[in-house]
Amino acid sequence: MNSSYQPLILIGAARSGTKLLRDSIACHPHVDKVPYDINYVWKFGNEDIPHDELKIDDLNNAIRTKIASAIDRFSRGSPYIIEKTVSNCLRVPYVASVFPDAKYLHIVRNGFDVIESVARQWTAQPDWQYIFQKALTFPILDAFGYGISYTKKTIQSLWVSDSKNIATWGVRYDGIDEDIKVRNLLEVCAIQWSQSVSKASAGLKNINSENLLLVRYEDFVENPNLVLEKIAEFANIDLSLCLKSTDLGAIRKDEVGKGIRTLTLEQRKSISPIIEKELALFSY
Repeated sequence: MNSSYQPLILIGAARSGTKLLRDSIACHPHVDKVPYDINYVWKFGNEDIPHDELKIDDLNNAIRTKIASAIDRFSRGSPYIIEKTVSNCLRVPYVASVFPDAKYLHIVRNGFDVIESVARQWTAQPDWQYIFQKALTFPILDAFGYGISYTKKTIQSLWVSDSKNIATWGVRYDGIDEDIKVRNLLEVCAIQWSQSVSKASAGLKNINSENLLLVRYEDFVENPNLVLEKIAEFANIDLSLCLKSTDLGAIRKDEVGKGIRTLTLEQRKSISPIIEKELALFSY
């Protein structure tokens, strides 16, 4: 592992603003980034586990070194590197065992907004530019099984429209395949969010408070400079360079409340029992 940089691990459910926050922070000249989710790296040696909920018992020194070395390749020599694979919500202790000295940013967003957005992603056409970008650096020899599985799912998404047989999008919690068979898509998306938030929160309780900062998506889009100031202080990053470098053009306030506006009352009622505990956890 390259010990010359400080890892910044961004933990957040899919569609919670992880990409937006990562890219905003990585505009800083002293921060490198892993430019896309690398679940295949975090699953090195555990490709046969059909979900993303890896435990510390699934980790050994060889796997730990392999993961850290793969992330090293994205470093360009800056003192920081930020990584944001969303499936890490389900395995924070596993991640912390690989990077025990990392600093953690935990981003949360209103579950209704997240679920509405995630549901659209399940049925969207593949983003070929994104897939091609990942393919250029995909370690085929190290993650051959994962690559085959990902390719099958991508092809499946082109031909299958039935929600009971559609390829999984987002985090794979333990039991997701069974839920897909008996629940509707919106309910599965709600469970994805619920599991991501609850397991991330539980896992982050074991992180030293000095190495953990909570960010609310709604606060970030409302006042990005203020949130970036807090992050800069937390991570000990030069604040003036942080604010000067960040591109705020992609930050939009109109996404806040979109779930409530878009989902029908019946849809909101159907998923509320699934997510009410996690909504309350962060006062949504």
